[in-house]
Amino acid sequence: MFSNVHPYEGMVFSLSVNVDYLSSTLWTAPYSDYQQFLFNKINQMHQEGNSYIKIAQWMNGNNHLTPRGSVFKPNHAWSIHMKKQKSIERFARSFEPEITNIGIDIIP
Repeated sequence: MFSNVHPYEGMVFSLSVNVDYLSSTLWTAPYSDYQQFLFNKINQMHQEGNSYIKIAQWMNGNNHLTPRGSVFKPNHAWSIHMKKQKSIERFARSFEPEITNIGIDIIP
């Protein structure tokens, strides 16, 4: 026998889900175009096999100064390169969302 009456007729269902989501990309450090240029050039030259000494010499030979206006030294090239590399690694992390609570409420 077929009945057209549903046992849940007239009830309201509410689904609640808590999701914890972590992100490392909600904030990024302000990086000027010049700082980005310096990092890109240092990174390129380092990948080509140049030492930080050679990179500093190239920067000085082409009249590039550090972001604070100093003459380039090898430790400046190393610092710019390493700090941005660490920043890239830190902000490239990804996290899986975690569902912590699922509930269904039935309101008659």
